[in-house]
Amino acid sequence: MEAMPDRQQAWSERKAQIMAAYAAQFCATLSAGTAVWLVDGHAGPASYGAGRWQVPGAPIQIAEHAAQLAQNLGRAIRCLLITPDPAHVAALQSALASLGEQVLIWPGEWAALLPDTLRQLGAGAALVVLDGAMLYPVSGSLEHLARRLAKTEVLVRYQRQSVAALLAAREDEAARRPSEAALDALFGARSWRTVVAGASDEAERDLQLRDLYVLRLLELRGGRFKWAAACPIHTSWGELEYDLVFATPDRAAGTALNAVLYQVEGRRAEDPDAYLRQQTAGRPRQTSLFDAAPPSARALREAKIAAIVESLSVIATTQPRLWSYADLFDQLLRGGWFGHLTNEHLQAGCQVLQAAGRLQRVSQGHSWDAATLIRLRGDPAEPEISKA
Repeated sequence: MEAMPDRQQAWSERKAQIMAAYAAQFCATLSAGTAVWLVDGHAGPASYGAGRWQVPGAPIQIAEHAAQLAQNLGRAIRCLLITPDPAHVAALQSALASLGEQVLIWPGEWAALLPDTLRQLGAGAALVVLDGAMLYPVSGSLEHLARRLAKTEVLVRYQRQSVAALLAAREDEAARRPSEAALDALFGARSWRTVVAGASDEAERDLQLRDLYVLRLLELRGGRFKWAAACPIHTSWGELEYDLVFATPDRAAGTALNAVLYQVEGRRAEDPDAYLRQQTAGRPRQTSLFDAAPPSARALREAKIAAIVESLSVIATTQPRLWSYADLFDQLLRGGWFGHLTNEHLQAGCQVLQAAGRLQRVSQGHSWDAATLIRLRGDPAEPEISKA
């Protein structure tokens, strides 16, 4: 009997969608003569499922899309697929043989192959995704990508549970020193100790450590990353799986990738079917006449707008000043809304605050664009300023 595809392939499909949707935008920021590399540092199998349920895995989809994009744009775009499972190599090579030297398939671990990878990339721009279940340390791994002179952007899997396991291992005297050394390398500094000591509970600690990881990517000496944020990735039933951290030398890239991630991940928060799967943890739901009706798409959207208004209210209280619309959007992305925010959401939130007297639109007109000036007010009683 043919089996339906395993649900473990869900992220593989989303990874392929993200790379396919964003690769063209990445290429659009480069000069015509710049070579481009799409790097999958933890490539999975060539396919999932069997028989009529068989679908190509992310490495196949990424490589084939890169080949089509290269043809459409008339530029050199190559793929480097690094797979830790030797069993995947033959299948990938067979499936991608027609692409020739356009695709390189290397067996091995990312960390061990990093020096070879850097040499292979040469002066080419690189979009790198690292989504293995292991931790990717800032020190000795990501710092080398951050220091490349050619434009380099990275998508990195950050596993809160794995970091928590390292912290718990410190309770064992024999494991304390190696665990702390691993944490020092992970964050590229010893400042994680301050976070751990000051957190009020484990949830707060784990979130602050993730934010520290993002910050450290921007603080690397000689690094070229100027913008970074984390997008929480959830299972199909709403449980947090891990955080996808994005780092780039180009601030505008954050807005571009945010739109892609929203289509793949963020919009599910406004999907009634996804809400029901979350409530039942993916199990079939037994209904009765006494069950409350599930929320509509409109109700879920209104709840999201309310959460955005809450975030804007915090900014109004802590940073009551003049903002451009683009800067305010960027502040929200880096403050926890990356992959979950659209212009429609922000505009609706701004209108709620405007009605409450907490926001003044300083620019003339009614349309919203990047240059629209907005004044957030900590106190609605504060006098308005003259409009631009």
